[in-house]
Amino acid sequence: MSPEIRVIFVQQGTVPSYGYTEGVRGRAGCELVCAGALRYDVYQVERILRACAEDLTRRPSHEAAMVEVAGLGTFAMGGVEPDWVEALLLGIPARRQQARWVQVIPVEPAPTLDTPDMARSLAEGHDPAWQWLVRPWDLPIPEESCVVTTLEVLTGSSPPVTIYRWEAGQWEALDKPAAELDRATARVAPFGLLTALVADWSLALSLGVGEGFQRLGSEWIRSR
Repeated sequence: MSPEIRVIFVQQGTVPSYGYTEGVRGRAGCELVCAGALRYDVYQVERILRACAEDLTRRPSHEAAMVEVAGLGTFAMGGVEPDWVEALLLGIPARRQQARWVQVIPVEPAPTLDTPDMARSLAEGHDPAWQWLVRPWDLPIPEESCVVTTLEVLTGSSPPVTIYRWEAGQWEALDKPAAELDRATARVAPFGLLTALVADWSLALSLGVGEGFQRLGSEWIRSR
């Protein structure tokens, strides 16, 4: 890959993290963005974006492109609506809307729920974890609040059975007892992602430090 290609990574805050390219357009006719994808760390996101950029330079069309990145999975290419480009401040301002943007979307392994559908307008509000891109932070907790959870929860394959608040700005939402947690699957997500993971997510706001809920059937029972 040309040394002029840059990958910029923006750490999570009130919304999930994302990475994007600068310099791909001259070779592939587009720039790439990988948003959310909490399965991967910053170095893996860079590998994914560079591999996809290299692949697209060899294709006559980006439509229906599927790219396999060794050891990391298979990725599809999707469209990006202009309001996502503006909200994420992608690229150099003077060229932001001139570039065609393509979203790199995890397909296999299963994508995590922080991966947005950028082919739909952000204004539609279909990606709750990203809503604070277009509205001020309005929850009664610190903006940097986070939640520790697992890949099983993040992919929707296993719902959380416990929610605990350990610090003023730190929660956990686990699908198994903490003693059984495989740390390789643990991830730290912005608190806002909890709105996509748990239907009764607002219960977490009622917890004091050191308090929690356990799910028994369809009921959440407060515990300490």
